[in-house]
Amino acid sequence: GGSRLVAPFTDPEKEDVRQFLQVNIEDEWRFGNWDLKLPFTTENGNPYVVFEAGATPNVNGLGGDRITMNASQPLTEYDAQWTIRHEFGHVLGLPDCYVEFYVPERKVIVNYQIDTDNIMCSRRGHVKRENVDELRKAYGN
Repeated sequence: GGSRLVAPFTDPEKEDVRQFLQVNIEDEWRFGNWDLKLPFTTENGNPYVVFEAGATPNVNGLGGDRITMNASQPLTEYDAQWTIRHEFGHVLGLPDCYVEFYVPERKVIVNYQIDTDNIMCSRRGHVKRENVDELRKAYGN
């Protein structure tokens, strides 16, 4: 039998946002016979999403409950879809596995990706066994 992590999410009360969240997060957060379900709820204390124009997407800390997305970016863009999948990993308590810093002399941002196949490291990444193993440890399923 498989195992499932149920992660209630505050209902955004807009159908396009509901679809965006559920389709992207449920599609990504599965591996082998493990999967995640994202039911919407109106109960307090569950993760929620806010949209701010020009915002750099983020979560208010590891295991945080507020996902901020860029309102200027269409939900249909790949970048937005990858970003919500990645940011939801932070809600689940998973850290980034890339390092990014600015080099003033060269006026460039340098980005080191520890594992380009991992959703928490890279825009090309997906959920991997180690992500699921971490979640099983943390949530006991």
